[in-house]
Amino acid sequence: MKICWLHDERLLEHPIASLAISSLHQQHIDVYLASRDSVTSYSDLKYFQDQPIAVSRFHARVAEIYKPLRRRYLRFALIVNGVKNLDKRVSRWRGRVQASRFAASLRLAREDPDLLIVSRGRLLICVLPWVAIRRFQRRPRALVYYPFELFGQQGTREPRWEIALERAVIKRVVCSLITQNSARREYYLAINRNLRVTVVQNFCPANFFGTDMRSPVNDTRKVQVVYAGLLNKNRDIRTLVDAFLELPAEFELTLIGPQKPDFFPQIMDNGGKLAAQSRLRINEAVPRVELGQFFSRYQVGVLSYDDSCLNNRLCAPTKLTDYLHCGLSVIAPNFISLRNFSSEFPWIHYFQPGSATSIAKAIQNAAEYRSLNFGPHFVTKSRVLNWEHEFRKFVIELHRVAAATQ
Repeated sequence: MKICWLHDERLLEHPIASLAISSLHQQHIDVYLASRDSVTSYSDLKYFQDQPIAVSRFHARVAEIYKPLRRRYLRFALIVNGVKNLDKRVSRWRGRVQASRFAASLRLAREDPDLLIVSRGRLLICVLPWVAIRRFQRRPRALVYYPFELFGQQGTREPRWEIALERAVIKRVVCSLITQNSARREYYLAINRNLRVTVVQNFCPANFFGTDMRSPVNDTRKVQVVYAGLLNKNRDIRTLVDAFLELPAEFELTLIGPQKPDFFPQIMDNGGKLAAQSRLRINEAVPRVELGQFFSRYQVGVLSYDDSCLNNRLCAPTKLTDYLHCGLSVIAPNFISLRNFSSEFPWIHYFQPGSATSIAKAIQNAAEYRSLNFGPHFVTKSRVLNWEHEFRKFVIELHRVAAATQ
């Protein structure tokens, strides 16, 4: 079975995407990556990365010119408000230039894969000429849509035509759809009730973090809490920081992850107060292969999202099993996509998003539960949630689609 995975420059930033590709290679399944951005390069790191194949050189050349201009415009826009309008015009021009994504479909037609996987909603336009060629040749179209985010539901403004196109392709073209939890499955079934939707959850491998996980012994008087993930407005870090002002002094917070421009302004006031008390630390992102050793210093892991968009409310965070596999108690927003873990894992505690008081209470409950109940079962039971089990479902579905379209 020959599989083509069409992506853009952000695909392999998602750990489950790179994990899935690596797992397919280990099963001796022929997978090659087709990218519309030839300027993207990925180094051969230990954590599942591959070298992409360029598809649209024209788009890459335009991107080389456009991206530095856009960065310049955005900086200037902070001083001169009128430049924002100019940036909008440039964005519209960029949208027209992106029609060169059709060039990607020509490459797809030449490569002639047995099965095509697409993981970004905005790339579905590249698939249409490939579908038309296959229909003209009276050949089946084996298209699997595997989005890691709900396109158009992420709180950012996407072109309406791209959102409409995604829905049309889901209704009429996609053979199978892979998603991350049952709540997202219902979202896609509302678009197409006849579509086969398989749930492949975002779990890490069972033994990725090793087996020697133990309770921190550096200072038993302190309660160390860690948040690992994006540091931006949509993750509601401000409310998390505010919650620590309601907690006793022994509770300390560490934030690790890539920092966005809107991060520091939102935590400036209360974050400064916590930092002055030596209760707040902010670190750069830690490589995934080092997370197990890093998390061994902490008792509580935080999943933090605001409820401003549907993508957040139906979230499927990879950090959930990262925390659990490392023996941490977890606090998480009270979302339907996360609630189904509560019966099996009583060391997951929930809070109301946007409420500092609710977050503070959840942290106290999680820390208290862990201090009374911590043991090897924290790790062994949580590792029932593993990628190996989810990958079997993924491979079975790919083989089913390939066999059905022979």
